[in-house]
Amino acid sequence: MDFAGKKTKKKKGSLWLNKIWQGLFLVGFLILLAGGLLWWYLTRGEFGRFNLVVIDESLTLLSLDQEKNTLLLIKMPANLYLPVTYGKGQIRAGALWQFDLIQKQKGELLKTTLREFLGVPIDDWVKVSLSSQEPVWKKLPFLPLRFGRLRFQIGKVREDKIEIIDLSQTDLVKKANLVDGSEIWLADSLALDGFLKEKFYERKILEENLTITVLNATEKPGLATKAGRIIEQIGGRVVRLGEYSAKTTNCLLFFKKELSQSYTVERLRKLFNCEISHQEVEESRADVTLIVGTDYANQVW
Repeated sequence: MDFAGKKTKKKKGSLWLNKIWQGLFLVGFLILLAGGLLWWYLTRGEFGRFNLVVIDESLTLLSLDQEKNTLLLIKMPANLYLPVTYGKGQIRAGALWQFDLIQKQKGELLKTTLREFLGVPIDDWVKVSLSSQEPVWKKLPFLPLRFGRLRFQIGKVREDKIEIIDLSQTDLVKKANLVDGSEIWLADSLALDGFLKEKFYERKILEENLTITVLNATEKPGLATKAGRIIEQIGGRVVRLGEYSAKTTNCLLFFKKELSQSYTVERLRKLFNCEISHQEVEESRADVTLIVGTDYANQVW
C-alpha cells in the first residue's frame, strides 16, 4: 500500500482546510472591522448645528442641533415666492428645485437662494419620496452614509424636542395675488429674521464671543450687511460693517494665528468659502475680519 501517497494527500487536504479557515477568519475580521467603523461613524459625537433642505412637494428646512439633541423643521408653502440668487428673478418654492436642475447648478442655486432668504447657513440638500406620508425626517435616505448618519442622530431626538413650523400657519407670510390672479405667499422679511434669529444660534459661536468685522470689497452697496445678517443669525458678534479699501473677487478671512482652531473661524470659512490670512487689516480691530468680494455679490444679485 502507498502510505506515503496517502500522507501527502492528507497533508495537502489539511493545508487547504487551514487556508479556508484563515480566509474565513480574515473575512470575518474585515466584516467586524467595517461594522465597527460604520458604528463609530454613525454614533461619533458632533457639535454645532446642521441645516438640511429636504425637497418633496415643496421645501422644508430641517435643522438638527447635535449638541442639544433638538430638531427644528420649517415648512415653506409650495407657492411661497422666493428671490432667486445669481440674478435669476423670483420663483415659487415648489419650483425652485426643478429650476436648479434646468440651470445645471447641482443644488448650488437651491442652497444659496434659501441661505439668503432665511439668513441661515445651508449645509446640504436631499430629495425624498413624494408618495410616503411619513414625517419628513423619516423620509431621509440611508445612503449616502452622511444621510444615514443624520437619520441615526435624529432618531435619538425625543418627540418633545421636535419643533415644526409651517410658515403658512404664521403671520410671517401673507397671501397676495399675481397679475394673472394666481395666489402666492410673500414673506415679511424683517419679521422672519427676528423670528429665526433665536432659532439658529450655535452655542460655540456664542461662547467664543469673537468680535467680527464684515467689509465689502466690491462696488455693490449693502453686501457687508447681507453677510453680517447671516453671521448674526447663528450667534456671531458683528461689531462693524463697512467698505474695504481694495477690490477682490473671493472671500478673505483675517484672524490671528491663535484663533486657527476656533469654531467660529472655521464656520465662517466654510460658509463663505474664504481664503484665510493672519495679516492685520488696517480697517478693523476685531478678532476676525471677513471681506466679501464679487463672488458673493454675484450670488446675491
